[in-house]
Amino acid sequence: MPTPITSESAKALLIDALEERGADYVYPKEEYSGLCFYFDTDGAPSCLVGAVLAKAGYTYEDLADDNELGVEELDPVIFSDDDLLIAALSRAQIAQDTGRPWGEAVAAAVNVLENGFDPLDE
Repeated sequence: MPTPITSESAKALLIDALEERGADYVYPKEEYSGLCFYFDTDGAPSCLVGAVLAKAGYTYEDLADDNELGVEELDPVIFSDDDLLIAALSRAQIAQDTGRPWGEAVAAAVNVLENGFDPLDE
């Protein structure tokens, strides 16, 4: 299994995912019956956190039983059992799932990681 994602590595992984799909990309949640999945059944990453997981080396097979769980429900080993990291990725997931573009979702997550707060809450 890949190494755990840390707060430091998460920033780089989020930015990599953002650069791949673009700041204006909006997750097509309606195509997934209103649900969010980390990975499609073909193994491709689906949502923003799924892209982060894939870039860290995780696969559909690693998460097949947990593909629909919230970030806070995933195995704590994946996220180094780091509450701030889990809060940041949860914030990114919520932003994405409410229709915000990935640029905003990543900015919110990075702000949580760097400052301990979320500007989308203000």
